[in-house]
Amino acid sequence: AIKAPAFAGATYLDKMQSPPADVKSASDTISIGAPVDSVYAGVSGDVVLEGAHASPLTIKNSVGWSDTVVWSPYGDEGMGYKNFVCVESAQAATPVKLEPGEYWTGAMEVVP
Repeated sequence: AIKAPAFAGATYLDKMQSPPADVKSASDTISIGAPVDSVYAGVSGDVVLEGAHASPLTIKNSVGWSDTVVWSPYGDEGMGYKNFVCVESAQAATPVKLEPGEYWTGAMEVVP
């Protein structure tokens, strides 16, 4: 399961729908039981990844990222779906525009 208080009530882009569509999350927890490719715009901060065979990991959005992306190839044996889920801090919904000489910093940390 993937948990973050900010998931509850958040709108996310469900890229598995055809065409991709915005969906409102009803919970602070995401359980993976089907392929997932979602962009949670405006959701950042700490996200906890809990699995049946490992200790929980916290993905900490340290600075710069405004969004959280969750994806899994669930059901695709060729991609190792039983041992794979991606949870990442991202700048996916809105681009960062920089003028010459400007810079942008993004940092995240994975903590056991």
